Amino acid sequence: MTGTAAVPGPHGGRPRPGTPPPPSATATRFALLAVTVVAASTMLHAGTLFMVEEALGRSRQAQQTACADTLRSTAAGATETSDAAVLTRDFEGCVHGIAASVVLRTAALVLLTCAVALVLYLGHARRARTGPALGLDRLAADPRRTEAVDAVRQVLAEEAAPASVTVVFAPLQPGRTGRCVGFPGRYRIVLSLALAVHHAHHPHLLPGVLRHELAHVRNRDIGITQLTIALWWAFLATVALPALLASLLLGPLDIRYAVAETAVALLLLWFERAAVLRARELLADAAVQHPDYPQVLRTAAALPTATGNATVEGTLRKGVTGTARTRALSRLRRWFSYHPDWALREHRVTHPTSLLVPSLFEAGRRESWSASATSRCRRSWTRCGRRARGCNPG
Repeated sequence: MTGTAAVPGPHGGRPRPGTPPPPSATATRFALLAVTVVAASTMLHAGTLFMVEEALGRSRQAQQTACADTLRSTAAGATETSDAAVLTRDFEGCVHGIAASVVLRTAALVLLTCAVALVLYLGHARRARTGPALGLDRLAADPRRTEAVDAVRQVLAEEAAPASVTVVFAPLQPGRTGRCVGFPGRYRIVLSLALAVHHAHHPHLLPGVLRHELAHVRNRDIGITQLTIALWWAFLATVALPALLASLLLGPLDIRYAVAETAVALLLLWFERAAVLRARELLADAAVQHPDYPQVLRTAAALPTATGNATVEGTLRKGVTGTARTRALSRLRRWFSYHPDWALREHRVTHPTSLLVPSLFEAGRRESWSASATSRCRRSWTRCGRRARGCNPG
């Protein structure tokens, strides 16, 4: 479960305004993503496997013909008293064995996709934990950064952060951002070094970003985030790319259907991925529950995204004035973005109830993919069964 517990409304209704959404919001969206990956992988792997078998001369029709030839040769050498029911049962078993083999091989390919995602998940967390970073003690040795380190330690004490959480600053991390990586029991919050540089002019910015990352730890959505990214890349590498190559190299002359099928799968999976990543950010914002946090979002939107210390400090000499500079994203572009814009984040801090449940569009995608995968398996099995029943041995 992810998210933070919300105060229930009267008579078991929705939580009161100003409280974080319930803990199931991100987890439910991730469940939709997992269903989409499994269903799309089953569908595309089955198509790829069919085209490979056709190219190797082992099409399912040829295998069923071989079953019929074996039956005829057996029936030709049998005596008149041979049991015809036994021959029919043997033929049905041969054809059903072909269908079972297709199902098992497709399932093995889906498990391969899941295994690749698991490897990517473990590698992503390890790589992020071993990147170049400055610890608090090392950063405190610089007199210009003492106040920033003190602010970090104060927030850790106020939020009662567990001892398993380590906070470091990354010189190469762009902008005014932070991220949290790791495994349960060992989390690492990586903050941009630019936040320490900004601290002298905007003392509320660094504590606000740190509170946001600590909210991710409390929401327990870090593993879900890493798994979401891993599933996306595993799907691209083991499902979408082989399906496209098989369609272009091994498919029939009219490959438009196969290519369109892969493109639709990628599009829907991108939407699912974006929904998970956007929801976790908005849920963490809602879980901060600090009066200065809306100002933190406005300041972060207004500040430049420079990475180098010299560039950042040079910009800060001029100061940051005016209102927050938010990105004017169109609705279509917002759908494709996997990170919510600053204006939306600021709005959802005070209006979090829209994240209570996935939208009907998200739920419809899950049902459509589940029905598609189930119907494909059912058609494959019943087609073989009809051919088996339609054969008259002898």
